[in-house]
Amino acid sequence: MTGDGAPGLSIVVIALQGGEATQRLLDALTPAADCCEILVAAAREGEPRPGVEWLATADDASVPVRRSIGAARASGDVVAFLEDTVVPVPGWAKAVHTLHALHPAAQAIGGTLQLAAAGLSPAALALALLDAGRFLRSAETSELATALPGCNLSFKRSALLEHGALSGAPLREAELIPKLASRPGAVRLESDMAATITTQDSRGLRLNSRFHHGRLYAGHRESSLAERGVRALLTPLLPPVLVYRCWRIAARIGLKPLAPVLARALWLASAWSLGEAAGFLSEPGAAERHWR
Repeated sequence: MTGDGAPGLSIVVIALQGGEATQRLLDALTPAADCCEILVAAAREGEPRPGVEWLATADDASVPVRRSIGAARASGDVVAFLEDTVVPVPGWAKAVHTLHALHPAAQAIGGTLQLAAAGLSPAALALALLDAGRFLRSAETSELATALPGCNLSFKRSALLEHGALSGAPLREAELIPKLASRPGAVRLESDMAATITTQDSRGLRLNSRFHHGRLYAGHRESSLAERGVRALLTPLLPPVLVYRCWRIAARIGLKPLAPVLARALWLASAWSLGEAAGFLSEPGAAERHWR
């Protein structure tokens, strides 16, 4: 607890799948409920649990909007975010608090990821490689970083406040983390707060969703008109580059069989590249409402 009685750590759970997936994540977190607050941003309230508060969100609320709703309600001096597609390691909450105390210069700390041994389809594995491949680690990790997984990360409240992330604006880690990383020691990746990807993001697997994710990413990039035009022209090169990266990551972690995973990665990467082209040429539009 902090001196004013507010908990040192607030955990915001983003209910992407809901139902059993959210309950499984809460099962892993509930033992920590007596030393932190747990907030669940969900369209539908689940079963009551001691120490867990449900925050009602609109059915079409995007993930960044749900994050901002949770962050605004959180009272801890460290605010962590978990999506219900993952399950954290035992002692995750304590590790988050300890790591922020151990690294006072760190404004954001994320956890490494692993893939569940079973239960993930080739498409889900492809999505994991594309979105979180750089964070898939089996070895002990404690390092500076320039990016963090959106499904497993935490911020000092002061950093969120400084960058306007508590004002109600959508909280997009792809925009906030690079700003924080410009300071020495401000962003870290740690295996002590690791999590396992256990459930596929059914909406995220849709080609329409990948298109709009790509459009959202490119549409918010700060660049000149000429640079945006050049980047749009280069987007057809993205699918083979991204699939090659997936292949390297899959080979590193020993993922087999590769062919069905890489085939689906190509489809997802192609949809993303089309979205990037649209984003560079016409800005994000209403792309964010598809991220939920």
